[in-house]
Amino acid sequence: MLGKALVGRRDKVLLATKLSGDHSLEHMNEAIENSLRALDTDYIDLYQLHGPKPEYPIEDTMGGLLRLKEQGKIRYIGVSNFSAEQHAEALQYGHVDSSQPMYSMLVRTAEEAVLPFCQANGIGVIVHSPLAKGLLTGKYTPDHKFPDGDERNWMAGFQGERFADALRVADKLKAWAESQRHSLFELAIAWTLANSAVTSCISGAKTPEQAIQNAAAADWVLTQDALRELDQIQDGFRVLNLHH
Repeated sequence: MLGKALVGRRDKVLLATKLSGDHSLEHMNEAIENSLRALDTDYIDLYQLHGPKPEYPIEDTMGGLLRLKEQGKIRYIGVSNFSAEQHAEALQYGHVDSSQPMYSMLVRTAEEAVLPFCQANGIGVIVHSPLAKGLLTGKYTPDHKFPDGDERNWMAGFQGERFADALRVADKLKAWAESQRHSLFELAIAWTLANSAVTSCISGAKTPEQAIQNAAAADWVLTQDALRELDQIQDGFRVLNLHH
């Protein structure tokens, strides 16, 4: 679908995709060809590793990515869900242009080491899950039942008291956002962009209207005073890890 949408407009976008599955060079070479074919293009702007795979030496993985770059099939190299140590290891073999950590008002683990490391090493940051998998949408009540097969059925942040506490904090943040004539999810996106280490933010959309609203959130620049006020409202509440 994206390939069809980009016919005649390929030069107007920065196209990013990921290598999932294993990090063997055979798989990498097969995966990039599949992506180029499906997207009907001869290069990917940003090619990212979906996550760390320590069972494959990072030296070999980076070597494979650098070869794709030399061949002109990719322009930039990115990683996703890497620790600061894993970033440092990858950098021994070539420059990493971007990193994609989980980061939101409720899940701030990336602030401890990943964001400072990226900022110090010239790595752009594209955060994922800014809405904390839905906790910051204002859509849910504590008794909400997710459909079978939804990952949130087994994520710790969506169980019992923790779910209820997170929603209470989200309600307060929503009231503040609405007092500024914005929605809670616009606040969630704008808040991630207020961090100087963050370049961009991935926010999913199921409708054209949501995509337009997401884009509008980027125009809302939160002041230092606003950020302090939000921290007071949140009062130290965190979902330390959505998964565990």
